[in-house]
Amino acid sequence: MSNNYGSLPKYDSDDEDFVNIERKHGNYWKCYSVFALLATMVCFFPMVSMTIGPTAFYSIMNIPFANTPTAKPSASPREAGLNNIPYVVSTNKPTSKPVMSVSEKTGAWFSTYRNGYSSLAYFNEDASDIYKYVFLESYAGVVEPSATMWFNMTDTKLARTSRFSVCNSAMDDCVTGNILTASFSFDCTPLEDTYDVSITLASGEVVASGSLMCMYVRREFGDLTSDDLAKTMDAMWKMWELSEDDGQALYGDAFHNYAYLLEFHYFNAAWIHSDHVHEGNGFLAQHIKMTNIFELSMQAVDPSVTMPYWDFTKENAQGVEIWDSALFTANTFGSMVMPNNDTWGWLFSQNDVDDGKIPDGRWANLKADKNTKYTELDYAYGYMRAPWNMNPSQYVTRYTSVDKTLPSCESHYTLLEYSEIVDFLHQVPYAAHASSHGVIGGVFGCDAMDSLREAGYINGVEGQLNLCKNWIFYLKEFYRSAVLLPSSGCVAEDSGGDYSTAYDDLSCDYICDNSRMSILFLMLQHSVLNSDYDCVPEYGVMPDEGWKAWKDFICGGDGSKVFGGDHLESASPADPSFWPIHPTLERLLQVKYMTGGFTSDEWPSDSSTEYVCNKATCYEEDEGDFGQWSSCCYGHYQDDQMLDAPNNDRYSFVGPTNREVHDGTNPTSSDYSMPYIYDGFSWSHCLESGYDFDDLIVELYNNGTFNVSSSNSEKGW
Repeated sequence: MSNNYGSLPKYDSDDEDFVNIERKHGNYWKCYSVFALLATMVCFFPMVSMTIGPTAFYSIMNIPFANTPTAKPSASPREAGLNNIPYVVSTNKPTSKPVMSVSEKTGAWFSTYRNGYSSLAYFNEDASDIYKYVFLESYAGVVEPSATMWFNMTDTKLARTSRFSVCNSAMDDCVTGNILTASFSFDCTPLEDTYDVSITLASGEVVASGSLMCMYVRREFGDLTSDDLAKTMDAMWKMWELSEDDGQALYGDAFHNYAYLLEFHYFNAAWIHSDHVHEGNGFLAQHIKMTNIFELSMQAVDPSVTMPYWDFTKENAQGVEIWDSALFTANTFGSMVMPNNDTWGWLFSQNDVDDGKIPDGRWANLKADKNTKYTELDYAYGYMRAPWNMNPSQYVTRYTSVDKTLPSCESHYTLLEYSEIVDFLHQVPYAAHASSHGVIGGVFGCDAMDSLREAGYINGVEGQLNLCKNWIFYLKEFYRSAVLLPSSGCVAEDSGGDYSTAYDDLSCDYICDNSRMSILFLMLQHSVLNSDYDCVPEYGVMPDEGWKAWKDFICGGDGSKVFGGDHLESASPADPSFWPIHPTLERLLQVKYMTGGFTSDEWPSDSSTEYVCNKATCYEEDEGDFGQWSSCCYGHYQDDQMLDAPNNDRYSFVGPTNREVHDGTNPTSSDYSMPYIYDGFSWSHCLESGYDFDDLIVELYNNGTFNVSSSNSEKGW
């Protein structure tokens, strides 16, 4: 069984003007000129890379897998020609659920609940016609694997005198007890095991009967009981504590340590030609894949836990700063450290580079991983970090942003309004998600730009701060434009050979291609620096020596000394707080399907006429030239998979397709194939911000109308 593919997000601020800048770019690439291509790059957000190899994506799921990676395409990108996208043949579709017969619900109402929580609203007597999982409609409740479960009856008088019998007839496994005093638990397999329930009086009279389905339930991080939170953290920690081999020896093949997933992410996102898991329509599906692999590994350690989702719009709506969030305590993912300068943030003159390490808890002083596997992507200080981010710290770092906010209720509300799936998929990585990484990762070293400001080549302090906070995104575009590459084999040491991250001890820099300097200057003068931020004197006002100073700052200069924390780039899976972020976006997609979905579920297939990814024209390393190669948007078509990271083979693909993931997570389909459901769909915390999600969802469901659909200009076409 094959299995692992994952993906990480691309990060950027969700400042309104930054998001708007991003929306403007794609208009230019239609011209297919080098200048147009480069001018569009400024607005694209950073991405993350990850890697996973063949294991079992979900042995407990009925999602299709590719048993072996598909063969390497017979033609090179140039020979393959324009838009010759590798086609992945899907395996058989998932069988409809349930796979066992279901007893009809009869008699008095009853359902189940996990210890410490309420019964799920999907099974209430007055259950919603909208918020529901179709494949569960015939069931009276769920059994959560290896969890303590109880029965609930609305007729409390009847409950006091009734007994239950829960039986898995296929296994001849039964549990009996009093409704109010006895719990039950089964080590069951989601989507496969079902249970017949009979509730009787002392006389033997049956007063209710029905069936239960084994399913995991994902809950919001802040809603977990203290016991479940501790179990979840402990299970996750094992993925950092144990090596791949040691973990599998203890817990089986479903276990993967975090480095395995980090490699998968890195391999899929760090190439010059393209990011196969961000900046395109495949972003959400690719992240669902990776999150599910991670969750399966957690459950190999403790089968009672699930991946919680973090609805970060709550912190935004309630005015809770990231450093006060429940995610960042010594008992959870470790506290957030604040910079010594609240205005400028993290400066060489005010903080040590290593001050951003995790200070407490299980992950205290967590070390950054070295890249010992992918020689073609071995840059800078040798860490598993993005080629455009020369963070020299030996630790996983968080340079907490004091001037950023988490995604808002408005951003999630707006996503639900889109009628076209391409609009939803194109926008979901940005305002609804990106700043969750930006506020955690942050930026270090803005004072490296001081000399440029003092010389008049930056428009004041505000201009410097705006340039600094987006600097690694600009470096990413220079990298993707084949303008520069990072040095390799660097060390962070002082003159005595001891580890040091002091400013003058960091000598690693970017090496520019002199034959492409005209392109670098075009980008500097007309896109990157002359963006809507007005950070530098405009073209025609800046003296020639100013543009040369910027070129020298980037090429072999101190431009490499402005860098991001790990959460802001392709190393983000190394930070444990990465993992609860993306289920929140899948939950949005599920409720969108519940409202009636999109006008069509088919994705764009021609990147020359429709939006597929941000860089439909890319620089292909194998060809040494720009073009619309088949590799440019791979990962963002409906039938695409993941690059084969375990075998270090970017020409082969593994795992389910994006189509299979979307089909599998659609709650309105009888082919739903995820081993989990979400606990509910409420955004009551958004009411004070003026966003009534219930009203919107009811309107969409009842009328089939949508309030917004992006114009072509907003899509970046």
